[in-house]
Amino acid sequence: MKKHLLKPTLFCLVIITSLLGCKREAISPSNEFLELKIFYNKNLPSEQNIFKNTKPIWSKVEKLEFDGSIVYEVSMQNPDKVGVISKALAENDIANYENTHALKLLLFVDSASGNVTKGCYMAVEANSIINLEKVHYKEVSLLTGQVVYYHLNGMMSNGVNYLAGKPMYKINSLQESALTHLNKQNNGTLANHSGTTVQGCSTYYVETGYVGCVGAGNYENCQWYSTGYSSYTICDGGNTKLRRSDEDYLGDGGSSGGGSTGSSSNSINAEDPGYAYELTVIADSIKLASRFNCFNSVPDNAATIYKATLYAELADKDRPGALLSTSLTPGHTFVTITKTNGTNTVSETFGFYPKSSMKASIQVPTKSMMVDNQGHDYNASLAITINATQFTSMINTAITKAQRDYNMTGYNCTNYALDVFNQGMSTPLYVPSNIGTLTGFNYGKTPSGVYETIKNMQATGVAGASIGLGKGISSTLCN
Repeated sequence: MKKHLLKPTLFCLVIITSLLGCKREAISPSNEFLELKIFYNKNLPSEQNIFKNTKPIWSKVEKLEFDGSIVYEVSMQNPDKVGVISKALAENDIANYENTHALKLLLFVDSASGNVTKGCYMAVEANSIINLEKVHYKEVSLLTGQVVYYHLNGMMSNGVNYLAGKPMYKINSLQESALTHLNKQNNGTLANHSGTTVQGCSTYYVETGYVGCVGAGNYENCQWYSTGYSSYTICDGGNTKLRRSDEDYLGDGGSSGGGSTGSSSNSINAEDPGYAYELTVIADSIKLASRFNCFNSVPDNAATIYKATLYAELADKDRPGALLSTSLTPGHTFVTITKTNGTNTVSETFGFYPKSSMKASIQVPTKSMMVDNQGHDYNASLAITINATQFTSMINTAITKAQRDYNMTGYNCTNYALDVFNQGMSTPLYVPSNIGTLTGFNYGKTPSGVYETIKNMQATGVAGASIGLGKGISSTLCN
């Protein structure tokens, strides 16, 4: 393993340890940090995440190399003292927390492509005061205690218990369903740290969580917050020798956020991707006001027919609930406005996009732009006939709302399309916000939400509601 201490310096200190194959260099920060920061910003903890108040210290970064793979280890500011592993230790004097606990952000980089592939939090808990500066990913010095890895969404992944630096046994997280089953088997005694014995192996259960503190110094009010239970197993009165790979973070990123440059789609929960819910735009913007002038070629009289259509394109047609496709792109919501008199018909099909897909990807508001969506795929549509007043209101709303900034989870393509389309509805179409079932992340209005709303309308016989693959109506180009 190779370690590089990334902090401002003008010299390079090299230590070669033949036993561990470990090399550490002190080098200056470089543009490597940009990719790391972009990945982190895409995975900022939600309000429901236990790490929501932590922040990376970019001046304290270790670069570790393991047989060609690269791991960046970033020290974290941890005002809430997140990272206490066992409730028993949490009940001890919290004053020694800084000397017995450490929290770090791990970012894994593919050495061939240079892309960040996943990340996690590494919580270290020592049973006694040691020099935590010497405790690193898979290189824990003389640690007696635990290292536990948490997915970026705040859920526990796995961990290792150490004795004087030697890995003793693996720590596994228990899913809620397994915990309920085990509690029933043990008559509710699991919460009291009971063990179960099967064929010479004893499994022990430990309540895990963290201590959240409010205040400072002698005025801190600290409270235990449980995040579930972990387990470990010891067989035949001893411990099975662990392999080197048993010390690895075994998760796939667990994003509360998510996608990074080059990340695998398998590392993202498509139905609850957190900050991986991003958008890439390759399109030319259009000027709506200019486009809408084409409607003037159609006369307004008793024979004029006005129509509007709302479309929802799913991220993945095989998984309507998914917010991302296998290539990590979301769906889209857009509209068509049509004016017809006799054989003269003008239609405009358009959608709301960010000018900067990079800013949109990291949940930063950015300037918006309108894009011609003629021929754009959709999976659900809702067509309505409107009157002249509603038609004018739609045009005015489309122009006015097009001036708003784009925010992926605040005001996106779905918000815009609904604002425009609802000008033609006697009762505004209601689409609930999409809340992640795992992360609690609020994705706001989404194309999948529009799809489900239209699907329910079709099921109840609402005219114009249709589920099926199609393409947006062609836009009229008159100028």
